[in-house]
Amino acid sequence: FAQMDPNASTKRTDVSVKVTDRFVQEDTNKDGMLTIDEVKTARDAKRHERREHRFEDIDTSKDGMISRAEFDATHRMGGHGHEGMTPGENHSEEGHAEGGHPEGGHHEMGMGHHKPDMGGHGGAMFFAKADANHDGKLTLAEANTAALEMFDKVDTNKDGVATPAEKHAFHEKMRYMMAKAKQNSAGQ
Repeated sequence: FAQMDPNASTKRTDVSVKVTDRFVQEDTNKDGMLTIDEVKTARDAKRHERREHRFEDIDTSKDGMISRAEFDATHRMGGHGHEGMTPGENHSEEGHAEGGHPEGGHHEMGMGHHKPDMGGHGGAMFFAKADANHDGKLTLAEANTAALEMFDKVDTNKDGVATPAEKHAFHEKMRYMMAKAKQNSAGQ
């Protein structure tokens, strides 16, 4: 639930701040609890905003259409239309180059598709795990607890800072575990 830039260190103390900010933003009815529908609505709005920005980046002539030349130029730059990129380089939601996923490369603590975001594929699992009392709603305390538990798994040396190396190692471990689980389920 707390977004962590994979290319920067993150302090444990910052996780609760990020979780609280996101929780308040996504609690649209201000009842102090998040439902999976509120989270999915926020995720969909963010996706729409990213698509709009991506379109604006590609439409360099600003005529509301993408010409073949604009399309081709974007393709040569790794598919995102950001100047100064090398082929194959992706951009995150904030526009920072990295080797992530074109939908926005940040890996978030405990939550979707390459980024465990609570409304996505892995998000439903995070939501279910974080919902400690299984009432179908997340309180701020539940969201913080789950995000901090995830942080603690990433911070292998327990110094209160998740480094890029620790994040990468955790991501690779999760990819391996997911691939193994998929392989095991296919064999049954």
